[in-house]
Amino acid sequence: MTTVSDAFPSNWLKAVDLKNKTIKVTIDKVIFEEIGQNKDKKPVMYFEKVQKGLVLNKTNATEIAATHGETMEGWTGKEIELFSMMVPFQGQNVAAIRVRVVNPEPVIAETVLAGPADPNDPIGI
Repeated sequence: MTTVSDAFPSNWLKAVDLKNKTIKVTIDKVIFEEIGQNKDKKPVMYFEKVQKGLVLNKTNATEIAATHGETMEGWTGKEIELFSMMVPFQGQNVAAIRVRVVNPEPVIAETVLAGPADPNDPIGI
């Protein structure tokens, strides 16, 4: 059975490539490439052991930068997770790849939530 993805292969990762799974990857490099018919230069993130790169959008780049810094070269070797979700795009909901930073150092709940509750804290943590 031939799929649309088979008929129109892409050089870059698409949401359908994730097969509804969350995938943990290690960033290999980010390089600027000409993308689309207008040949706009956009950052493309490549991963260790993955053939296709991910064209970065502002949402995903900002998510990674919040933890790993603004300098894309500094992202090399960092782990992230890729997952698919429906997002609004040009008036329609479409499947898109989103990223989540993998916390390299687990935080023990007692270190975050320990101590007496602050009476001014409406949540009571």
